[in-house]
Amino acid sequence: MTPVPLDRDIVLAMELGETRAFADLYDAMPAHLRSALGAHIEEWEAAAVFRMRGIDYSDFNRALGLGIRSEATQQDVERIVSGFRAAASRQFLVHLAPSPQQPQLRQWCADLGLKRKRSWVKVYRRRERPAAFLTDFTVREAFAAEAAHLGAVACSGFGMPPELSAWVSALAGRPGWRHFLAWEQDTPVAGGSMFLYGKAAWLGLASTLPDKRRRGAQGAILHARIRAAIDAGAELIFTEAAEDLPNKPNPSFHNLLRAGFSLAYVRENYGRKA
Repeated sequence: MTPVPLDRDIVLAMELGETRAFADLYDAMPAHLRSALGAHIEEWEAAAVFRMRGIDYSDFNRALGLGIRSEATQQDVERIVSGFRAAASRQFLVHLAPSPQQPQLRQWCADLGLKRKRSWVKVYRRRERPAAFLTDFTVREAFAAEAAHLGAVACSGFGMPPELSAWVSALAGRPGWRHFLAWEQDTPVAGGSMFLYGKAAWLGLASTLPDKRRRGAQGAILHARIRAAIDAGAELIFTEAAEDLPNKPNPSFHNLLRAGFSLAYVRENYGRKA
């Protein structure tokens, strides 16, 4: 699918919105987990870097917004990469969203020994209400009383250690966040969250129990979040997914297209060579 004509304001809004969501996600981490995992945020005008020494997983070790808010320098790129290397991070990503600097940033990443990885796509939609989504699950908004369920579903779905459930649970009731769970009778089987930032809504933390996948739970949660975002006044609803490739198809990307999202741009990723 070809991206829509690139709008610089949309790129800025989506990169900044994702950055603010992740910054708040890290801020919500309980102090004992933050210390144990070495969770750290470093943000300056040219980039925002999220590191987690205790989880060698690229989703939690990445640099966002490089050169989007202001022009980046070679020293900025060196600062990012040296930070990951000092933390002994084997899995990390430096995201390169489309910008006039992108060719230069690619070269600086290559000069530091980084390799192009599978790209992510950024998708967005406006305020058109989605059609009803038929599902066998019951989807409803989760509040503080369901905090433990949010954490347990996320850890199981993402394959994270159960002790991290307190992290996701801490988001329940936190300003800016809304959460949804899909239930099979009395059992929560899938979850997804939304972070509101101004007139934009970032959708993330979508997870499903392994034995309940491919039954429409995430599609139902996606539609519930879209409707909630519209009702909250969001004018831009967005998220990201791994690029859909012939040899590595991504069903999540096609779910997003069916829900009315459009491809905004492909975001290149650079990381450590194998």
